[in-house]
Amino acid sequence: MPRIKYKPIFYIAHTFGERHFVRDEFIPKLHKLGIETINPFYNSDGTWMERRPEVRLVDEGGESAEWAKIVKSKSVNIVDTDLDLIRKADGIIAFMPEGSTGTTCEIWICGGVFKWLEKIGYSIEEFLNKPVFLVTTSSRLLMHPWLKYATVRMFRSDEAFLKYLKKMLPKMRQKLKKRREKLIK
Repeated sequence: MPRIKYKPIFYIAHTFGERHFVRDEFIPKLHKLGIETINPFYNSDGTWMERRPEVRLVDEGGESAEWAKIVKSKSVNIVDTDLDLIRKADGIIAFMPEGSTGTTCEIWICGGVFKWLEKIGYSIEEFLNKPVFLVTTSSRLLMHPWLKYATVRMFRSDEAFLKYLKKMLPKMRQKLKKRREKLIK
């Protein structure tokens, strides 16, 4: 009786713009090599994932304003789903012909952050739950689900950020002080 070879499962990290190439050309080549794949945008048969309505909307020629609204409202769900899919995979294959915030985050989650923390002698607790703010004029970055997920809040200008800090800093000081005291214990 012949032994069935283990088929490794790889999460395919890629940009939204490359989703058709990855689905239609890149993934079939991996399958021919005996690699199972997880595509964050489509089911294994190439159909749309129910949990990713923004993909279907754009593929069917939907409006960018509606797409942006979906991504904004579902950013936590999108990243949680990506993280769940990454956990199910044996590894990540990143297809990134150009810069990509999301693909970079996916690479860093699996390939870098924990190794790096261990290497420099830190525990993960020292980095968890620290507030992260993003100041950018890039509409593309403001809409990115991984950046929305990883930040407390994003701002279009330094003036808007400074105004927010002026209002919220008294509350933040107390929270940050408690966090620091807890870590020192």
